[in-house]
Amino acid sequence: MRVLLAPDRFGSLTGAEAASALAAGWAEAAPAVDTVRLPQSDGGPGFLAALAVSVGGDLQMLSVDRPERALSVPVLRAGGRTYVEAAEVERAGEALDTEPLGATLRTLLAAGAEHVVVGLGGLRTLDGGRGLVRGLVGSGGDGGSGLAAARELLAGRTVTVAVDTDRTLLGMQGASATAVDTLGLTREAAQESEREMGEWVDVVRRALPPPRDLISGQQQRPDRLPGAGAGGGAGFVLAVLGASLRPGPEVVAEATGLVEAARASGLLVTATTVYNWRVLAHSVAEQVARAATTLAVPGVLLADEVQVGRRETMSLGFSGSYGVLQPGRMRPRGHRFDPAEDEAALRRLAARVAGTWTPARG
Repeated sequence: MRVLLAPDRFGSLTGAEAASALAAGWAEAAPAVDTVRLPQSDGGPGFLAALAVSVGGDLQMLSVDRPERALSVPVLRAGGRTYVEAAEVERAGEALDTEPLGATLRTLLAAGAEHVVVGLGGLRTLDGGRGLVRGLVGSGGDGGSGLAAARELLAGRTVTVAVDTDRTLLGMQGASATAVDTLGLTREAAQESEREMGEWVDVVRRALPPPRDLISGQQQRPDRLPGAGAGGGAGFVLAVLGASLRPGPEVVAEATGLVEAARASGLLVTATTVYNWRVLAHSVAEQVARAATTLAVPGVLLADEVQVGRRETMSLGFSGSYGVLQPGRMRPRGHRFDPAEDEAALRRLAARVAGTWTPARG
C-alpha cells in the first residue's frame, strides 16, 4: 500500500518537517507500508522548504544589494521558474515594510528571471506595498512616483503571487481590519491604517489608471481582488504592476503534482495546526480533500486541534480527522509551539492513525 503524506505547517513545523514526522510515525506502526512525502504550502512560511522536497531544483542564496544593508535570501530555481518566499525575505531584511521583497524582485529580474513565483504569506508588514515599489525602483520610488517605473520592470515577465488568503485590501475583512487579530493592532490603529490604505489606493489609481471592464464600462478595482490584502497589501500593488494573484495552496499543488501523486496512492494524509472553519476554503487541506474526492481515494486529516465535526469533515472530502488534543479542546491563547514537542506529538498521532488505516505488516 502507498500512502501519500502531503501536510501543511503543523505548529512550529514547516510542511517538510511535518512530512518527516508523519513518515516516522507511520514507519513505527506500519513498517511495510510505502510512504511518499509531498509537503505542501499555502505560500507562507515553509513555502520554499516544501517545494525543495516536492519539486527539487536548485536551492541557492541570492545576494541583494540595498542602500541600507545587503541581503542574502534563499531562492529556488526549478522547472524554468524562480521561487521566492516573502517571509524569508522579511526575516533576512529585518524590515517593517515590503521594501526588501521589492529589492529581491529587482535583483531577480535584473538577473534575467522570466517567471518568478512569490510565496506571499506570513508577513508582519502592513504598508500596502509602498515599500515594495521603493525596493523595485530605488529610493526615488516613494509614493506614486515609482509605480510606472516598477510596472515597466515587470513588463514582459511572468510574476505569479501565491497568496495565503483571499482577503481584499479594504473593508471589514481587509488587510487592516484583520490585522487586529493577525498582527495585534489596536482597533484605533487598524482604523488609521484603513484610512491610509484608502488614500494609497487613490494614489495608485491616479498614477496607473486601471483598465475598464468591457461589460460595465467601470474602472476595475484591483484593491477588491481576492488576495489583494495578502502580505499587508503587497498583493494589491503586485496585481497593479501586472502580477497574477493565485491561491497559494493551488499554486503549490500544481507545482508538486499533487493530483498525479494522489492517483498512484491508496491513502492521502495531510496535517495542519488548527482544523477549523477557516480550513474549509483556501487551504492545503482543501486541495488534498479535492484530490481525494476527485480520484475517489480516502483521505484523512491530522491536526493539533480539531474544531470541525464529522459531517463537515466528510462534506469537505475527508474520511476522517484526528487531533492531538481531544475534540473540542483548544490551546490557551498565546500558546508557544516547540519544534521538538510538535514533532513528537505529530509522530505519535501518525502512528495511531497508521494503525487504523494501514496494515502493520505486508
